[in-house]
Amino acid sequence: MTREELLAQIWKEARPLGVFGSEEERALESQKWLENVQPEWIDLFVDIFVHPPNYSTHQGKEDLGWYYTTVRALKECATKFPSMFLQKLGAGLSSDGARRWLLRAMAIPNMTDALPLIESLVERVRLSEEDLVTVIGTVREIGGQKARLLLEKTEGTIPSSMATAQREIHNALRDLKSFERQNARPQ
Repeated sequence: MTREELLAQIWKEARPLGVFGSEEERALESQKWLENVQPEWIDLFVDIFVHPPNYSTHQGKEDLGWYYTTVRALKECATKFPSMFLQKLGAGLSSDGARRWLLRAMAIPNMTDALPLIESLVERVRLSEEDLVTVIGTVREIGGQKARLLLEKTEGTIPSSMATAQREIHNALRDLKSFERQNARPQ
């Protein structure tokens, strides 16, 4: 599949539901499309985020539907082809415009293999507060002890001027510690 063909499918998935369509039909079409994701699409998805198509804006406003559709499809690739997904995502994380969307695609429970990639990003790139909040949300979603340790390491590096990021990391650490305590109790 070419970039243009993939973009056409993304647009089809992201478009508003017409007057003759139904939510059930849309869900079945989407499910069928997602079941057939291919590993070679990962590079195309990353490229789409790094170089967004013209319709990423509509009537002067950013159209987020295609972003969310692409994240959903990229998450499906991550689930089916995890090592290839993580291998190919690295370069895209360097792009300011693509970073948040690619991080969202990594927010899959128990995908702990993504944590070293995220840790490297936090260590080498001066992230905006919005990017940090996305990192925190992604790590929280991945979950587990390794995720908690990464957030604890990151917590001390967040400047006091980033109150939202500080609040989010505090909440994420609280949630992860609580989950660990609950799972440590004998049944």
